[in-house]
Amino acid sequence: MKHKLLLLALSTLCLFSCEKKSDPTPEPVNQFNITFKAPYLATAEFEVLISQQDGKVLLDTLLNAAYDHPLKITSKDAKLNITTITKYTDIDPAYYGISTFMQVDPDTWEITESYDNFYGAASYTHTAQARSKITYNIPTLNKNFNYYDHYFSATNYPGSGGTYSSDNYDITYQRMLPSSLTYLLLPQRGKYFFKEVTTDNVRVEESEAKDVTKHNFILPEKFTVNSVYLDGYQKAGIYQDPLKIYHTVMVNIFYPPAEKPSLPHLMYPEKIFEEYELLTTLGDADKNAYSYYSVVKNIPADLSFISKPNYNIVSKAFNNFKIEFSKEKPTYYALHLLTDAKVLHSNWLVQLPAEMTSFNADNFIKSLNPKLLRDKNLNSFNIKTVIIADATGYGYQDFFGYVFDSEELQKKKIRQFLKFQVNL
Repeated sequence: MKHKLLLLALSTLCLFSCEKKSDPTPEPVNQFNITFKAPYLATAEFEVLISQQDGKVLLDTLLNAAYDHPLKITSKDAKLNITTITKYTDIDPAYYGISTFMQVDPDTWEITESYDNFYGAASYTHTAQARSKITYNIPTLNKNFNYYDHYFSATNYPGSGGTYSSDNYDITYQRMLPSSLTYLLLPQRGKYFFKEVTTDNVRVEESEAKDVTKHNFILPEKFTVNSVYLDGYQKAGIYQDPLKIYHTVMVNIFYPPAEKPSLPHLMYPEKIFEEYELLTTLGDADKNAYSYYSVVKNIPADLSFISKPNYNIVSKAFNNFKIEFSKEKPTYYALHLLTDAKVLHSNWLVQLPAEMTSFNADNFIKSLNPKLLRDKNLNSFNIKTVIIADATGYGYQDFFGYVFDSEELQKKKIRQFLKFQVNL
């Protein structure tokens, strides 16, 4: 009997010892392919830091600012934090520009420094240019003329001044080959000239002048328009070779402060362009700033729908920022931080999803311990501005996925974008 029990025990032990132990389930690994586009040429040093949600730094590297850099990152996290630091050495003392994108999936992104002005992206069918001259023969319009009353633009040429004589107004500019659209606006006289040019020297007669359309927006109460920028496309849906039709700053730039005229919000030629890109900046009585961008076939008349978003800042501390939103959340919000320039010359822009309603900027930047800032005092950072942005039809991830896709950006898929800024 004892012999049988011993055999049974040995066989049971052998059975369990021969069973394979199940391998632990491996953690999923996510791979991200990211390209960092070269910053401005004045940059001497450029640092990229990528971290996980638990604070672990996956990458901290200094890159040559003269080249683009494709990088491959793996992580257990599906979303990462991306921070770039650009050191500008052409400024004394050196200036540090910092950008952070919290909780993003950056796979296939092409990260650039111009993301905050995504609506400025433009493409042109040709890049070759030739120095050219256009002469406007305007003897009647020149009577009692105001020397400062002109705005000129051409395809891929932002604007230029010229030389007046008794009858003529001569402009030398860079003409895109083989042809350029040219546009001269005489704001106070309410006239414009539009001409496609294919030769180096062109003469435009006064009889070609047409009346410009003067446009004033309907605004919310106690709002003012600060600037208007308008680009025109000759064919709807074909976003190449835009012409800068109106630029408040450039229209007014030649006037001495005491002689700036009272002009409408916008002046543009009708029936030449099928589609427009419009950017309007506004301010309210509380000195809050608004930027309204749209891609439209007809210039809107009514902007009274623009309003202050529904939010509440609970804490604005550097180490404990907290914000609350209503049920209708924006696409994203951002914090703009500045330093005491005597301590550190820097600014830092942090983009966050609306669901992330608290942020410890102090802990975040110090835990990164960036190489370029290692010997710097980071305690003088303060949150100066809160930005709340809404791109119609876009969430946080979708928006930055669009902004950092150079091909998609040219398709002008974001049709309406509203950004609000409040100083703290």
